[in-house]
Amino acid sequence: METLTVQEYADLKGVSHVTVYRWIEKNKVKYIVEHLEGKDVKKVLVDNDELLSTNRVSAYVSNENKYVSTRVESEDIIDVQPVRMPANDKYLELFSKMYEDNKNLAELAGQAKLLADSEHQTKQEYFKIVQENKQLLQEKTIVETENRLINKQLEELKQKLDNVEKKENNNWWSKL
Repeated sequence: METLTVQEYADLKGVSHVTVYRWIEKNKVKYIVEHLEGKDVKKVLVDNDELLSTNRVSAYVSNENKYVSTRVESEDIIDVQPVRMPANDKYLELFSKMYEDNKNLAELAGQAKLLADSEHQTKQEYFKIVQENKQLLQEKTIVETENRLINKQLEELKQKLDNVEKKENNNWWSKL
């Protein structure tokens, strides 16, 4: 795992640093806090797969003009100008198929992300319920303990009352 500053991660994802801070608040990204020069600095934890998957490749196929235009965006590549190359029908068909496959994969990835987010949210809700259940069990134990103490005190008071009544009865009999 790598650590990136909030701004570096924002640049990597193509969003603002404010969005990344929102993601941190909502626990959508993992982060650590480092103490640097007297300040607490949040750093986002990024696994290598995420770093590798950030390169963007796009392709446009023009059937009328018989060319393929590609654009690669990456920090490793300095020249990100579109490249036009002549193509025959075979290549145009192949690139068209690749383009459709990539579009389908992107849609599936989006669906998988939604499912993963939903699963994560379900897990968070489950753990929240488990914590609430633990707290309720602790409160139940406290109430049961208090109830036992009150019942014990009540029994002691009943015994005292019985003793007082017996003494009064004995006094009454002794007066006769």
